[in-house]
Amino acid sequence: MVSPPQHSSNVFWPYYTTKGNGTGLGLSRALRIVEEHHGRIEVSSVVGKGSKFEVALPFSMPAAEVAAT
Repeated sequence: MVSPPQHSSNVFWPYYTTKGNGTGLGLSRALRIVEEHHGRIEVSSVVGKGSKFEVALPFSMPAAEVAAT
């Protein structure tokens, strides 16, 4: 199911779902994991066509984090 644009800002909130049988935890957990790796997730939706999620992760660990290990 494609979410209308007004739902796009909410899809990463824990327990937010537009499905009757969903828990709303999948995207919030995915976002947390990606952010812990210094990445980002972007979403775009077109009603009737679908949604696109783009995940960008850095190629290497930030220097400050390398120095801490």
